[in-house]
Amino acid sequence: LGLVNGGIGAAFRTGSFGAANVALSVSRFGGSTGWQVYGAYTMQAGEFNLNASSLRRFGHYDDLASITSALRPGMNPDSIGNLASYDALVNLNVDGRPPKAIDQILVGRSLPERHLTGSLAFAHLEYATGTRSNIVSASFSKDLFSGATFNATAFTDFGDRKRFGLFVGVSMPLGEGDSIAADVSRN
Repeated sequence: LGLVNGGIGAAFRTGSFGAANVALSVSRFGGSTGWQVYGAYTMQAGEFNLNASSLRRFGHYDDLASITSALRPGMNPDSIGNLASYDALVNLNVDGRPPKAIDQILVGRSLPERHLTGSLAFAHLEYATGTRSNIVSASFSKDLFSGATFNATAFTDFGDRKRFGLFVGVSMPLGEGDSIAADVSRN
């Protein structure tokens, strides 16, 4: 395929509450070079947890998934089935290249004595096409009777007010690794 891609990373503790990860990768494909950097921090302090991460792509960074994607600019549209499907995806600004940026932060809290967990998260995504999303989500989980669990998640994209969703579900173990679940979602 002609792709050369390599990287290096490290993970380390940051005191008694947290851990950090850093990584750098470089690629060369089709005469173009690019690189990607990643950093993350995770902390747990009592009932609270914090997770934050950032990924940035520079130049013409590629990976195996992006160079084999039928959605990559300049690829043969016949490779995804039919020309109408390809045109529809191009009109939606779909692109198989890695995103330019992904920033995430999540703050969560668990109350074990009440069998509750909850979190609030923010994600910023900048796609290869330049389209941006700023998504805020909230999740809640409650242990019920006999191992059953209730879950709810809501999200909205502040970059596009038409994008929102709500997911609600209940799951219950049946024993021996089997379970049953019911979910409802609205987008």
